[in-house]
Amino acid sequence: MNLDFEQSRWEKIREDYARWWAGELDRPLLYITRKDRDPGKPTHSLPWRKYLPAYDFSVPAEEIADCLAYEFGRFHYYGDGYPQLRPNFGAGVIAAFLGGRLETRDETVWFFPPDESEAKNIRFSFDPENIWYRRVKEVCRAVTERWNGMVQIAMTDLGGNLDIVSSFRPGTKLLLDLYDCPNEIKRLTWEAHDLWWQYFNEFDSIIRPMNPGYDSWTPIFSDTPYYML
Repeated sequence: MNLDFEQSRWEKIREDYARWWAGELDRPLLYITRKDRDPGKPTHSLPWRKYLPAYDFSVPAEEIADCLAYEFGRFHYYGDGYPQLRPNFGAGVIAAFLGGRLETRDETVWFFPPDESEAKNIRFSFDPENIWYRRVKEVCRAVTERWNGMVQIAMTDLGGNLDIVSSFRPGTKLLLDLYDCPNEIKRLTWEAHDLWWQYFNEFDSIIRPMNPGYDSWTPIFSDTPYYML
């Protein structure tokens, strides 16, 4: 495995980040990387993409993991930096798991409602066969197995509860709903809340057994579970 990071450095990372969380580190965390290292092998045939939905579903998750492994071989890690990968399917990807429309545009990801349903007609429920949910699981499993604990696999950006709701009632629609039908938005928010934990636990069960610890999009390492509000 061609990484500029030894297993022994994880002990220092764990120690310093634990002190930071406890408020005992007498300095700020400095996560520093530089991407100019020779990976020592030919360029991967698959182009690097920041947002993974840019890869067509025909591209196997294992091939995506191999491409990302090549990119990781190009990094140096300094200070409090460590190899971290967030399977990036866009901020608030739970919207896609619930039937929202995911689109990649200009090297980013957007979510749109599947139709023009009013808030009272929207119901959120867990669908284990959802194409995007299965894709994120496949990629999480592939990258976790590819690095076997040497790279911190972060939680994909699930999104906040109202972020998820806003993908189905975007812009002024949600603002008006908060006035016109607040109980419906409250219902949807709690449905999103309950499903958020279900999705978190589903992905955590894949990445946790081999992961050094926990991470979000930050990146900030932790020995215990956390997520950004």
